Amino acid sequence: MKVMPESTMAVAKTYLGGQVFSDYSVTVIPGDGRCLFRALAHGAHLRSGKSAPNVSLEQELADNLRQKVLDELVKQREVSEWFIEGKFEDYVKWMRLPDAWGGEPELFIASHVLKMPIIVYMHKGNLEGIIPIAEYGQEYGKNSPITILYHEFGHYDIVQIAHRGG
Repeated sequence: MKVMPESTMAVAKTYLGGQVFSDYSVTVIPGDGRCLFRALAHGAHLRSGKSAPNVSLEQELADNLRQKVLDELVKQREVSEWFIEGKFEDYVKWMRLPDAWGGEPELFIASHVLKMPIIVYMHKGNLEGIIPIAEYGQEYGKNSPITILYHEFGHYDIVQIAHRGG
């Protein structure tokens, strides 16, 4: 895992009424199809007060989290099926594969499985910083959320926002 400071400028900016964060660092997550689950498991591990997991433990935690999320997705089918494209059973079967990319449905359910808030950030256009694009699990509090960075090509990394504590 590689931590890369993306920016050290702490300039308060806004974009479409939301704050642009320019003081953050990124922990690069392997792009093996598990990146969303790796990022979430890594963030949950840190949030629980433990040190960063090594790559092997991170993969184990990610695979366990994937199965828990999909088990919960099946349990919550009546409230989750509407945002699944195609046949629900086919989607769940495909998502159980270790290299299937996760997205919005998995983020939504993961916040409930972990009982933790999750904020997804993204680079936007020419902005010198990142903006929050989605928040999940706010009913679990707003302090110390799991913070991840979504790249437009479908990859997730861990992001730490300096003054947010994420």
